[in-house]
Amino acid sequence: MSWSLRSKWMFGFCLMLIGFTLLQMGMYAAHTLFGWEKAAFNVFELCESLIKRYSLLLLSYIMKLAVFGTFVHLMYVTVKQWLGVRAANRKMSVLQHDTISDELNARYFAGSKAIMVVSHPEPIALTLGFLRPKIILSTGLLNLLDKEELEAVIEHEHFHYRNRDPLMILILQVGATVLWYMPILRWGVEQYKTTRELLADHFALQRRVSEHSLGSALLKLVKYSRGERSVRTFVHASFADHSINYRLMRLLNPESQELSMRCPVLALVLSILTFGSISVMYLSIML
Repeated sequence: MSWSLRSKWMFGFCLMLIGFTLLQMGMYAAHTLFGWEKAAFNVFELCESLIKRYSLLLLSYIMKLAVFGTFVHLMYVTVKQWLGVRAANRKMSVLQHDTISDELNARYFAGSKAIMVVSHPEPIALTLGFLRPKIILSTGLLNLLDKEELEAVIEHEHFHYRNRDPLMILILQVGATVLWYMPILRWGVEQYKTTRELLADHFALQRRVSEHSLGSALLKLVKYSRGERSVRTFVHASFADHSINYRLMRLLNPESQELSMRCPVLALVLSILTFGSISVMYLSIML
Protein backbone atom coordinates (compact mmCIF):
# COMPACT_ATOMS: atom_id res chain seq x y z
CA MET A 1 0.00 0.00 0.00
CA SER A 2 1.39 3.41 -0.98
CA TRP A 3 1.99 6.08 1.65
CA SER A 4 -0.59 8.32 -0.02
CA LEU A 5 -3.23 5.61 0.22
CA ARG A 6 -2.24 4.83 3.81
CA SER A 7 -2.63 8.50 4.69
CA LYS A 8 -6.11 8.72 3.15
CA TRP A 9 -7.19 5.46 4.71
CA MET A 10 -5.97 6.45 8.18
CA PHE A 11 -7.59 9.90 8.00
CA GLY A 12 -10.88 8.41 6.81
CA PHE A 13 -10.85 5.71 9.49
CA CYS A 14 -10.20 8.16 12.34
CA LEU A 15 -12.65 10.74 11.01
CA MET A 16 -15.40 8.14 10.62
CA LEU A 17 -14.88 6.85 14.16
CA ILE A 18 -14.81 10.36 15.64
CA GLY A 19 -17.82 11.48 13.60
CA PHE A 20 -19.91 8.41 14.48
CA THR A 21 -19.16 8.73 18.19
CA LEU A 22 -19.85 12.47 18.41
CA LEU A 23 -23.00 12.13 16.27
CA GLN A 24 -24.35 9.45 18.58
CA MET A 25 -23.54 11.59 21.60
CA GLY A 26 -25.12 14.64 19.96
CA MET A 27 -28.39 12.81 19.24
CA TYR A 28 -28.50 11.49 22.78
CA ALA A 29 -27.82 14.96 24.23
CA ALA A 30 -30.50 16.54 21.99
CA HIS A 31 -33.06 13.98 23.11
CA THR A 32 -32.14 14.45 26.77
CA LEU A 33 -32.14 18.26 26.70
CA PHE A 34 -34.83 19.10 24.15
CA GLY A 35 -36.93 15.95 23.92
CA TRP A 36 -36.12 15.40 20.25
CA GLU A 37 -37.42 12.20 18.72
CA LYS A 38 -35.22 9.22 19.41
CA ALA A 39 -33.03 7.97 16.61
CA ALA A 40 -33.59 4.50 15.15
CA PHE A 41 -30.28 3.38 16.64
CA ASN A 42 -28.39 5.25 19.30
CA VAL A 43 -25.96 3.37 21.51
CA PHE A 44 -26.30 5.86 24.37
CA GLU A 45 -30.10 5.68 24.42
CA LEU A 46 -29.88 1.88 24.29
CA CYS A 47 -27.45 1.96 27.18
CA GLU A 48 -29.73 4.21 29.22
CA SER A 49 -32.72 1.95 28.53
CA LEU A 50 -30.71 -1.02 29.75
CA ILE A 51 -29.61 0.84 32.86
CA LYS A 52 -33.19 1.87 33.70
CA ARG A 53 -34.41 -1.69 33.16
CA TYR A 54 -32.08 -2.86 35.89
CA SER A 55 -32.61 0.26 38.06
CA LEU A 56 -28.96 1.32 37.91
CA LEU A 57 -29.67 5.04 38.21
CA LEU A 58 -26.14 5.94 39.30
CA LEU A 59 -24.78 4.55 36.03
CA SER A 60 -27.34 6.62 34.14
CA TYR A 61 -26.03 9.81 35.78
CA ILE A 62 -22.44 8.76 35.07
CA MET A 63 -23.27 8.20 31.40
CA LYS A 64 -24.95 11.61 31.11
CA LEU A 65 -21.92 13.20 32.76
CA ALA A 66 -19.62 11.42 30.30
CA VAL A 67 -21.63 12.56 27.27
CA PHE A 68 -22.00 16.19 28.27
CA GLY A 69 -18.47 16.27 29.68
CA THR A 70 -17.15 15.15 26.29
CA PHE A 71 -18.79 18.13 24.55
CA VAL A 72 -17.49 20.55 27.18
CA HIS A 73 -14.01 19.07 26.72
CA LEU A 74 -14.39 19.34 22.95
CA MET A 75 -15.16 23.05 23.14
CA TYR A 76 -12.32 23.63 25.61
CA VAL A 77 -9.69 21.85 23.50
CA THR A 78 -10.87 23.51 20.27
CA VAL A 79 -10.85 27.01 21.76
CA LYS A 80 -7.47 26.37 23.41
CA GLN A 81 -5.94 25.35 20.09
CA TRP A 82 -7.48 28.32 18.27
CA LEU A 83 -6.23 30.77 20.89
CA GLY A 84 -2.80 29.11 20.90
CA VAL A 85 -2.38 29.47 17.13
CA ARG A 86 -3.74 33.03 17.24
CA ALA A 87 -1.24 33.98 19.93
CA ALA A 88 1.59 32.31 18.00
CA ASN A 89 0.61 34.20 14.83
CA ARG A 90 0.65 37.50 16.71
CA LYS A 91 4.08 36.74 18.14
CA MET A 92 5.42 35.72 14.74
CA SER A 93 4.06 38.89 13.14
CA VAL A 94 5.92 41.04 15.65
CA LEU A 95 9.16 39.16 14.94
CA GLN A 96 8.74 39.05 11.16
CA HIS A 97 11.75 39.94 9.04
CA ASP A 98 10.08 41.53 6.01
CA THR A 99 13.08 41.71 3.70
CA ILE A 100 14.10 38.05 3.95
CA SER A 101 10.46 36.95 3.86
CA ASP A 102 9.91 38.81 0.59
CA GLU A 103 13.10 37.36 -0.90
CA LEU A 104 12.15 33.76 -0.13
CA ASN A 105 8.55 34.23 -1.25
CA ALA A 106 9.76 35.67 -4.57
CA ARG A 107 12.16 32.74 -5.02
CA TYR A 108 9.87 29.85 -4.07
CA PHE A 109 6.25 31.05 -4.21
CA ALA A 110 6.15 33.62 -7.03
CA GLY A 111 5.71 36.48 -4.55
CA SER A 112 2.77 35.08 -2.56
CA LYS A 113 2.90 35.44 1.23
CA ALA A 114 3.41 31.75 2.01
CA ILE A 115 6.68 32.13 3.96
CA MET A 116 7.19 34.22 7.07
CA VAL A 117 10.75 34.60 8.33
CA VAL A 118 10.99 35.60 11.99
CA SER A 119 13.96 37.02 13.87
CA HIS A 120 14.72 34.29 16.39
CA PRO A 121 18.03 32.62 17.34
CA GLU A 122 16.54 29.12 17.57
CA PRO A 123 16.17 27.13 14.32
CA ILE A 124 12.44 26.96 13.59
CA ALA A 125 10.77 25.34 10.58
CA LEU A 126 7.04 24.62 10.71
CA THR A 127 3.73 25.23 9.01
CA LEU A 128 1.27 27.09 11.22
CA GLY A 129 -2.38 28.01 10.79
CA PHE A 130 -5.58 26.18 9.96
CA LEU A 131 -7.50 28.15 7.34
CA ARG A 132 -4.66 30.34 6.07
CA PRO A 133 -1.47 28.46 6.91
CA LYS A 134 2.01 29.95 6.69
CA ILE A 135 5.46 28.44 6.56
CA ILE A 136 7.42 29.81 9.52
CA LEU A 137 11.21 29.93 9.28
CA SER A 138 13.58 31.61 11.71
CA THR A 139 16.78 33.56 11.11
CA GLY A 140 18.46 30.98 13.34
CA LEU A 141 17.47 28.32 10.81
CA LEU A 142 18.79 30.35 7.89
CA ASN A 143 22.12 30.80 9.67
CA LEU A 144 22.34 27.09 10.45
CA LEU A 145 21.58 25.60 7.02
CA ASP A 146 23.30 25.95 3.68
CA LYS A 147 21.35 26.83 0.51
CA GLU A 148 20.52 23.23 -0.48
CA GLU A 149 19.43 22.28 3.06
CA LEU A 150 17.21 25.35 3.29
CA GLU A 151 15.60 24.47 -0.01
CA ALA A 152 14.93 20.95 1.30
CA VAL A 153 13.19 22.33 4.39
CA ILE A 154 11.10 24.78 2.37
CA GLU A 155 9.95 22.13 -0.10
CA HIS A 156 9.10 19.77 2.77
CA GLU A 157 6.99 22.45 4.44
CA HIS A 158 5.50 23.37 1.06
CA PHE A 159 3.78 19.98 1.07
CA HIS A 160 2.22 20.66 4.49
CA TYR A 161 1.24 24.16 3.35
CA ARG A 162 -0.47 23.16 0.12
CA ASN A 163 -2.37 20.26 1.75
CA ARG A 164 -3.43 22.21 4.89
CA ASP A 165 -1.94 19.52 7.11
CA PRO A 166 -2.23 21.57 10.33
CA LEU A 167 -6.03 21.65 9.87
CA MET A 168 -6.24 17.92 9.15
CA ILE A 169 -4.06 17.11 12.15
CA LEU A 170 -6.14 19.43 14.34
CA ILE A 171 -9.38 17.59 13.48
CA LEU A 172 -7.94 14.21 14.34
CA GLN A 173 -5.95 15.31 17.38
CA VAL A 174 -8.88 17.11 18.99
CA GLY A 175 -11.06 14.04 18.42
CA ALA A 176 -8.46 11.71 19.91
CA THR A 177 -8.03 14.00 22.92
CA VAL A 178 -11.72 14.32 23.84
CA LEU A 179 -12.47 10.67 23.07
CA TRP A 180 -9.60 9.49 25.24
CA TYR A 181 -11.47 6.30 26.15
CA MET A 182 -10.98 5.12 22.54
CA PRO A 183 -7.17 4.70 22.47
CA ILE A 184 -7.26 3.42 18.89
CA LEU A 185 -7.71 7.06 17.85
CA ARG A 186 -4.42 8.14 19.40
CA TRP A 187 -2.66 5.38 17.51
CA GLY A 188 -4.42 6.46 14.32
CA VAL A 189 -3.32 10.09 14.73
CA GLU A 190 0.31 9.05 15.20
CA GLN A 191 0.15 6.87 12.11
CA TYR A 192 -1.40 9.70 10.11
CA LYS A 193 1.33 12.13 11.18
CA THR A 194 3.97 9.61 10.13
CA THR A 195 2.49 9.21 6.65
CA ARG A 196 2.28 12.97 6.17
CA GLU A 197 5.95 13.46 7.09
CA LEU A 198 7.05 10.71 4.72
CA LEU A 199 4.91 12.15 1.93
CA ALA A 200 6.37 15.62 2.58
CA ASP A 201 9.89 14.18 2.29
CA HIS A 202 8.92 12.43 -0.94
CA PHE A 203 7.45 15.67 -2.30
CA ALA A 204 10.70 17.51 -1.54
CA LEU A 205 12.74 14.82 -3.31
CA GLN A 206 10.50 15.10 -6.36
CA ARG A 207 11.31 18.82 -6.46
CA ARG A 208 14.96 17.94 -7.14
CA VAL A 209 16.08 18.12 -3.52
CA SER A 210 18.84 15.62 -2.76
CA GLU A 211 18.59 12.95 -0.07
CA HIS A 212 21.82 14.29 1.43
CA SER A 213 20.47 17.84 1.82
CA LEU A 214 17.18 16.64 3.30
CA GLY A 215 18.86 14.27 5.75
CA SER A 216 21.51 16.80 6.74
CA ALA A 217 18.88 19.46 7.42
CA LEU A 218 16.86 16.99 9.50
CA LEU A 219 19.88 16.06 11.61
CA LYS A 220 20.77 19.70 12.24
CA LEU A 221 17.20 20.54 13.30
CA VAL A 222 17.09 17.59 15.66
CA LYS A 223 20.42 18.56 17.22
CA TYR A 224 19.77 22.26 17.75
CA SER A 225 16.03 22.66 18.41
CA ARG A 226 15.11 20.18 21.15
CA GLY A 227 14.27 22.80 23.77
CA GLU A 228 12.26 24.94 21.38
CA ARG A 229 10.06 22.06 20.21
CA SER A 230 9.13 21.01 23.73
CA VAL A 231 7.24 24.23 24.51
CA ARG A 232 4.90 24.20 21.49
CA THR A 233 1.43 23.10 22.60
CA PHE A 234 -0.51 24.24 19.53
CA VAL A 235 -1.14 22.01 16.52
CA HIS A 236 1.33 22.53 13.67
CA ALA A 237 3.29 20.58 11.06
CA SER A 238 6.99 20.75 11.85
CA PHE A 239 10.00 19.62 9.81
CA ALA A 240 11.75 17.76 12.64
CA ASP A 241 9.10 16.62 15.08
CA HIS A 242 7.95 13.19 13.95
CA SER A 243 9.27 9.78 12.83
CA ILE A 244 12.82 11.11 12.59
CA ASN A 245 14.65 7.79 12.78
CA TYR A 246 12.52 6.11 10.15
CA ARG A 247 12.70 9.14 7.85
CA LEU A 248 16.49 9.13 8.06
CA MET A 249 16.57 5.40 7.37
CA ARG A 250 14.39 5.88 4.29
CA LEU A 251 16.64 8.64 3.01
CA LEU A 252 19.75 6.49 3.46
CA ASN A 253 18.11 3.38 2.03
CA PRO A 254 14.85 3.90 0.09
CA GLU A 255 14.45 0.12 -0.20
CA SER A 256 14.52 -0.37 3.56
CA GLN A 257 11.80 -2.32 5.34
CA GLU A 258 8.39 -0.69 5.36
CA LEU A 259 7.20 0.85 8.62
CA SER A 260 4.71 -1.44 10.31
CA MET A 261 1.21 -0.01 10.78
CA ARG A 262 0.02 -2.97 12.85
CA CYS A 263 -2.73 -1.91 15.20
CA PRO A 264 -1.91 -2.38 18.93
CA VAL A 265 -4.13 -5.14 20.26
CA LEU A 266 -4.86 -3.56 23.65
CA ALA A 267 -5.90 -0.21 22.15
CA LEU A 268 -8.12 -1.98 19.64
CA VAL A 269 -9.76 -4.16 22.28
CA LEU A 270 -10.45 -1.24 24.63
CA SER A 271 -11.93 0.82 21.82
CA ILE A 272 -14.19 -1.98 20.62
CA LEU A 273 -15.37 -2.63 24.18
CA THR A 274 -16.39 1.02 24.53
CA PHE A 275 -19.39 0.56 22.26
CA GLY A 276 -19.30 -3.10 21.31
CA SER A 277 -20.31 -4.23 24.78
CA ILE A 278 -23.31 -1.89 24.71
CA SER A 279 -24.55 -3.30 21.42
CA VAL A 280 -24.04 -6.90 22.54
CA MET A 281 -26.03 -6.31 25.74
CA TYR A 282 -28.82 -4.70 23.77
CA LEU A 283 -29.01 -7.58 21.27
CA SER A 284 -29.08 -10.12 24.10
CA ILE A 285 -32.22 -8.42 25.42
CA MET A 286 -33.93 -8.15 22.03
CA LEU A 287 -33.31 -11.77 20.97
